[in-house]
Amino acid sequence: MRIGLISDTHGLVPPEVYEYFQGVEHIFHAGDVGGPNVISDLESIAPVSAVFGNIDSPPLTRNLDRILFRTCLDRQICVVHILGSPRNFSFQLLKMGKKPDLIIFGHTHEPVHTIYQDQHFINPGSVHTGRGGFTRSLAVLELELDKPLRLDFFKI
Repeated sequence: MRIGLISDTHGLVPPEVYEYFQGVEHIFHAGDVGGPNVISDLESIAPVSAVFGNIDSPPLTRNLDRILFRTCLDRQICVVHILGSPRNFSFQLLKMGKKPDLIIFGHTHEPVHTIYQDQHFINPGSVHTGRGGFTRSLAVLELELDKPLRLDFFKI
């Protein structure tokens, strides 16, 4: 299963997104959507699961959750905008009775893939602006049953 990972669109879906997300079966948006048009634009590619971020306002904050959980194949996935540290967020999840395999987050505009206590923490970066010397980016995640995940970051 190919999954598009995107964050921090800030109201705009750049044309490169359509190229890199061609053939994905689902898209996770990790917040700072910027407007309902972004969700509808992405839905022209594949179904979208999204959370709101700190720049989002109604109607997005009414229609999207702050945190969401989904299952794709045999993997539990959590999506949130502002993570904090993997250690603290893992503890918050445990208090909720959750231990997802993957946590997709945004906010920092920096692409990240780190593993903490067997959980993959993935930030696809930002398609709006990069920070800290990073360029705009997104990611594509490939999941197969009983196989390690494959993750590719793309600079746009």
